[in-house]
Amino acid sequence: MRINKITKALSIGLCAVVLAPSLVSAKEFKDVAKNGPYSWAYGYIDELSDRGIINGYPSGEFKPDNSVSLEETVELIKGLLSPSSSEISSARAKYKSLLEEAKVPEWARDAFAIAIENNVFSEATVKEAATKGFIGEEKGKIVPDRNTIAVYFARALKLSSTGDESYLRHEDKNSIPSSTRGYLANLVKEGVFSSTGSDGKFEGTRSIRRSEMAKITKLSYDYLKTNKKKAPELTTITGKIVVATNISNVDTVIIEQSNKSTIQLKTNSNTKITSNGTTWKFTDLKPDQEVKVTYQKSGDESTNNVITTLEVTNSAKNLVGYITNRAQDGFTAKYRVDDSKVDTTTATQISTTDTATFTLANKAKVYSLGVETRVSQLQLDDLVEFKTDNSGKVSEVVAYPKNGRVTGEITDVYYGSSTTREYIKIKLQDGKTYTFYGSELNRNNPFYTNTRLFDNLRRGERITLSTNYKIVTNVGNGYVNGQNLTGTIVDVRQDYDGYKIDVRTFNGNIETVYTSRNTDYRENGIGRTQLSPRDLQGREVSVVRERGNYAKLVEILERGSNFRVRAIVDDVRIDPTFNQAGTTYYLTVKDSDNNYIRNNDSFTLQTTYDNGRAINRGDLVEVIGTRLSNGDWSVLEVRDNYGRTIYGNYYSRGLR
Repeated sequence: MRINKITKALSIGLCAVVLAPSLVSAKEFKDVAKNGPYSWAYGYIDELSDRGIINGYPSGEFKPDNSVSLEETVELIKGLLSPSSSEISSARAKYKSLLEEAKVPEWARDAFAIAIENNVFSEATVKEAATKGFIGEEKGKIVPDRNTIAVYFARALKLSSTGDESYLRHEDKNSIPSSTRGYLANLVKEGVFSSTGSDGKFEGTRSIRRSEMAKITKLSYDYLKTNKKKAPELTTITGKIVVATNISNVDTVIIEQSNKSTIQLKTNSNTKITSNGTTWKFTDLKPDQEVKVTYQKSGDESTNNVITTLEVTNSAKNLVGYITNRAQDGFTAKYRVDDSKVDTTTATQISTTDTATFTLANKAKVYSLGVETRVSQLQLDDLVEFKTDNSGKVSEVVAYPKNGRVTGEITDVYYGSSTTREYIKIKLQDGKTYTFYGSELNRNNPFYTNTRLFDNLRRGERITLSTNYKIVTNVGNGYVNGQNLTGTIVDVRQDYDGYKIDVRTFNGNIETVYTSRNTDYRENGIGRTQLSPRDLQGREVSVVRERGNYAKLVEILERGSNFRVRAIVDDVRIDPTFNQAGTTYYLTVKDSDNNYIRNNDSFTLQTTYDNGRAINRGDLVEVIGTRLSNGDWSVLEVRDNYGRTIYGNYYSRGLR
């Protein structure tokens, strides 16, 4: 073995001084003898040093017990991958900024770039290695363990991550991570690693010795020499994902092609999943995403039908479903594609096909019954219609609570027929028009209740509806005592057998109510039978409504009865009340604009409305309403600390 053969490895090798000017062959290593304690490694070291793949130290030693650094490991893997100069240049340019940021030594950057390009490890792994101290020239840095080395070598040899674990006969087999076992089993099967390891153990958490690295490197070259395979036959298809799931511990995708046929394909650690140039995880894949897939059409069981690249070409979808979980940046929903087969005009939940977690896009909008809100404010079981963009992130959510209350201007009313459900269209706070559905008529069945909900409603009216998803359960506020329309009358006009009255509410909205000969008027608890609605112009009133916006009672209020207070929630109690589950909130006033209501006054709010615990102990809320002549409060609106309406048909007896 000649010295000039060894000098070919000046920039490659298993030593800390790879640029040393004087190198020695295995036969000359003082600490590696053919008949010494490292005789088992002598042949491997001898051949690799002769081939210029590894070298020793200028002192004439090999130091077989020294640990191998990450950079040295990756250099050896680069040799196994045998890239062309053009492949090196391309990879080097592609990952230039990453390698600089991670401070990978110049001599190792080619190797790192090629390793990333060949899926030996990821860009994220390089960043993590740099952060944790695996990369650099300083002494005492961290070195990779045997678990990591096994995974990297297996990936470099294109071995599968799943393997027959019966090949593993190590005493410490149970301590080997599941992420390593499949790779290690295949390395043992191919003769690169021993089935029993060192002294019967694998010892995956310790570093690998230089002598051990020489052995597995030599055996890896032997494997490549005897297992030269023709390039796999690759096929590219397009279609949409039917399901992406794990089958027998293998991440699997079923694709529906344009001819409606389906194909089941597998992924492994080498599979690249991207969308718009961004790397995705397998868990980002969802049904109905349009994809372009390249996979191996032939090979052994471990490579046949294995995806090499999967590109999500379009994730923009209209979906509909129900919230099952929520977070600050997204939600989980059971859902389906929102197509012509979806019927949300009934109270029955629609059938869904999938469950997945979605992330909101940066400028995503979330609305609940026309009010912009945060995704964390959505309630479990809310019906949601949502759109995903090309990246698969949610760009818009429109939610319909299981129990909701909505106020808006009527733009259209359809009174139904014997075959068609009545509906009403309302313009809500976001300026958009929403459709809600009422009774389903059936004149062919004399025992069927044919009560219309939307009779007597007109375009242009403002109306409040109680809803179950998109189904109207009650027209009008549905208030109990004290929870009526309150405000100042700003206009009175003759209308059929009564008057049309516009009331400006305390929050500035204009609500329209209609009087008839059956409307009662009251002031200070006394009936005013001779009063004309025209006399009420400019007066503050509280209106009890029925049949939509028809006034049953108009009560004239003292001036200054309206109030707006901010209060802290001291306690929340759930009690049976009004023959159903009710909630009572105990509050203390912190700020008031009304002389009759002072700071630190206490009051309660009651509701039978299920708002999904939208108000909790310690919350700061704003309560807007009117003091009635009997001391009760007509509560117009309750808002959270962000100014969003908290639905709830609230009732209060006033100050305690």
